[in-house]
Amino acid sequence: MPISTPSHAGKVINGRYRLITLLGSGSLGQVYLADDIPQRRQVAVKVLHDSLINDEESIEKFRKETEIAASLTHPNVIDTYEWGEGEIPFTVMEYLSGGTLQEMLERTSALTISQAVVIGVAASEGLDYVHKRGIIQRELKPKKILFNSEGRVKLGGFALAADLSGTALTEKSKYASPEHREEKTIGTASDIYSLALVLTELVLGKDHVGQDAQTDSAESVSDPAEAIFGSITPAITKALTYEPSNRPDAETFRDMLVEASKELSRPDPLPIKSGLGISITTPVNPDDTDANNPKKLTPFTRIKKAAQFVASRFRRWTWLLLMAALIAGVISLVYVNDDEEIINIREVPDVIGLTPQSLLDQVSSFWELEEALTREDGSTAGTILKTIPLSGELLEEGQILTYYVSQGSELRDIPLGLTGLSIQDAEAALLGARLTLGVITQQSDEDIGIGLVIGPANQDSEMPTGSPVDLIVSSGPELRTIPVDLEGNSFEDAETALVLEGLQVRKQEVYHPTIPEGIVIMLNPASGEALLRDSFVDLIVSLGPEPLAE
Repeated sequence: MPISTPSHAGKVINGRYRLITLLGSGSLGQVYLADDIPQRRQVAVKVLHDSLINDEESIEKFRKETEIAASLTHPNVIDTYEWGEGEIPFTVMEYLSGGTLQEMLERTSALTISQAVVIGVAASEGLDYVHKRGIIQRELKPKKILFNSEGRVKLGGFALAADLSGTALTEKSKYASPEHREEKTIGTASDIYSLALVLTELVLGKDHVGQDAQTDSAESVSDPAEAIFGSITPAITKALTYEPSNRPDAETFRDMLVEASKELSRPDPLPIKSGLGISITTPVNPDDTDANNPKKLTPFTRIKKAAQFVASRFRRWTWLLLMAALIAGVISLVYVNDDEEIINIREVPDVIGLTPQSLLDQVSSFWELEEALTREDGSTAGTILKTIPLSGELLEEGQILTYYVSQGSELRDIPLGLTGLSIQDAEAALLGARLTLGVITQQSDEDIGIGLVIGPANQDSEMPTGSPVDLIVSSGPELRTIPVDLEGNSFEDAETALVLEGLQVRKQEVYHPTIPEGIVIMLNPASGEALLRDSFVDLIVSLGPEPLAE
């Protein structure tokens, strides 16, 4: 019932996008459903995996994919609104509530040829647009074909064709072209082959196309039987040609599908999913004192409500005609079927501030519960912040009730650039980020001056609003200890030992009756004493016996 805990749920990206719940994850990052706070719209935000924050190669790949996506503007390509790298690299895209083609296949198993052609034509138009700009899909597959709420096909996940020239892509699926599986150079023709395989699977049904390609040899694909694929057989057959040069380009493939569609029946609407499965219901009547009890909707009740709706929108003469038709329908229902259809509905309870267990105790198994995690300043972790549908609205039995559970206050980024600041300046920076100054610990540091901030005491990059941030403050460089047993050594050896300790040397030469020239007689300060870095140590060095006077 509950979904897995997303690590960034509740975080506000770029001061604007509040991450709500995890939608999916890939090799580079996670994609979240988010609120665009100023625009009051839902968007999808992709953030780089935490484990890759310091991986320059991954950051560069994330940046390049984002730049490519942001450069594309086409009705069949996912729109990219904004991107940046601030505290964490991110990309803001349109939220496609219709889900992926892969999810559609899992729900419906197979589509009609007409429906497959609708998807194929739209995908071809998107591919034609990107191919003419030197960009390819790499390996088109159902999970890379998405739908918006109106059923429009959208493609994503592109790469520059030049970046793939002469490279072998090791990740292969059953939709990979022969040249991809054989680790040859791939181009735009590879996308057409993959699209033809996807359309084949749409008609034949899920899991009826090939298998994951784990070998180096090309898997043979049977020519589509005309008895199954009808008028689109020539287009599919041509696109599945082994040699890339013999396949049609995206524009030609699209034209072939359009021509074939003239012999097909009108397609049914595509069975796209509705967002997160959240139901939209009618608000309850405030005068209804029995709203918490299940209601029974019979055919007669439905007809009455429909009649009231129609009456409010049509002229009197139109209403009379429709009423006559409705009365005839009622009579037909009475005589044809006396069994009344019973549908239970119930008012969504007010559980704001309660625990999920309290909600479960109230509704038992009446609805299917779906948990989403979020954050909100001032909220108590583990309590419900809101439900969809809202409390007081009606929801049929068995429908999805989504409840949002607080993980505590919103996450705030710990400011960068604290290193080298005074404690007062660091505290001001923390307050500006809606955090507070915590415990101060002193630690020696070779480079940062006494009293200046070295950095936060922990490795966290973000903390809940109002949290104290502990700081480490420099106490200056460590004290240096003068090495022992330097007396009796040559000046050069003693000097080297002191310099390696971070101390400076001053040489004083004196005559000594018994100690040879160049040997250290004594040190000032003496061996074993502790000094600040770069302090001077005087080395008293022998000049040998004093010359005799002539």
